[in-house]
Amino acid sequence: MSWSFDVAPNPLPPGHVTGDFITMLAVAWSLVRQQQADAFDMLDCLASSYSPGSPARYSPYNALALEGLSEGTNPFLLAKHAEQYLAVTPSRASQSCSHRPDRQLHGTEDFAGVIRAVPVGIAYRDAPQDVLREAADAATVFTHPTELGGEGAVVVAAAVAWLSKADPASATPQQLLEHLQSVASSSPDMTAKLQLLQQQLPRMADLGCVTDWRAFWGSAHWAHFTATANLLWKQNLAMQGTQAAALALWVVLSSWRHPKQAVMLAASLGGYAATTGGLVGGLAGALHGCSWVPQAWWGVLQEEWLQPQQPQLQGDAEHPPEEEEALSQGELGGPNGSAGAAAQQAVLAGQQAEVVGWEEAAEGDALSVLRVGKHAVVALGKGLAAVSAQQVPQLLG
Repeated sequence: MSWSFDVAPNPLPPGHVTGDFITMLAVAWSLVRQQQADAFDMLDCLASSYSPGSPARYSPYNALALEGLSEGTNPFLLAKHAEQYLAVTPSRASQSCSHRPDRQLHGTEDFAGVIRAVPVGIAYRDAPQDVLREAADAATVFTHPTELGGEGAVVVAAAVAWLSKADPASATPQQLLEHLQSVASSSPDMTAKLQLLQQQLPRMADLGCVTDWRAFWGSAHWAHFTATANLLWKQNLAMQGTQAAALALWVVLSSWRHPKQAVMLAASLGGYAATTGGLVGGLAGALHGCSWVPQAWWGVLQEEWLQPQQPQLQGDAEHPPEEEEALSQGELGGPNGSAGAAAQQAVLAGQQAEVVGWEEAAEGDALSVLRVGKHAVVALGKGLAAVSAQQVPQLLG
């Protein structure tokens, strides 16, 4: 979502979604349609979700990659060609003399792919670690085939998966960090950032719920919070995927039991606040569900921007009977699959989750909601999450 203090060129009004959010919806749509993480189908959905004239703001690299996809660029050459183009443009050349967001170094290492991992984490929350990693890679492999660009997505997917199964009353930040360090062991950069978070976390342990924000801005907690953030990013911008993932984790860890406060802190950091806020909301929502989201936040949504055009795939009208039965019984995939395609079944209705099944609501809209414990996946016809702002809190609350 965009924020009311958006000061970039052609600022978005409050309530309008960003390009990153639209690409996240595209990945979620692919997971729902294919019932697995299919890299080529995700790529197709990403291309179809992009509208060159859309007011939704994308990072320069994200816009370039998606435009190339929509024009039929060979996906295996996409990242290479985009990098070559960026290398000779004024946007990249001028980054040495300015830290404006639209002049920063953007490429295959940038943050744009990280938020796509949020729905992957929900879908694969019961999958083995190697299968979860492959699923997260599927969402970024063609656009962010680098450690700094893709490893952040893997960590976010793993965090969402862990949080979605955790008990909010007993789970601790330390437990999450220990789990993520095992996931990121192959990435020196991500491992170093997670270790930094573990070192800095004790100084935020007694933050609690902020009741006086004016006093908070002048407190030692805020000073330490921002000082740690400055160690995770560059020039007040989390440009790389691992930076964006670590920064979002820092915000959530600092307000572990206060999800609304976490999102507000993310917005207060500035920089790419919309992306940071979206990541924080996804992580906090995985742990706490959706009931904490204020009604006022739903009320400003501009639902017309939540309807990215999606490709018409085979079987688009409805699920096959056997798939419908599997959905209702919560038997799609499981925790013991192999790394092959058969094992990459999206665990949209995991065996340990409380499933109510598909529900019909919003007469005339054919809205379907798959409830999985405290979570919900919303599908409307051929467009994921194309639901009015007034309906969302009732459906997800």
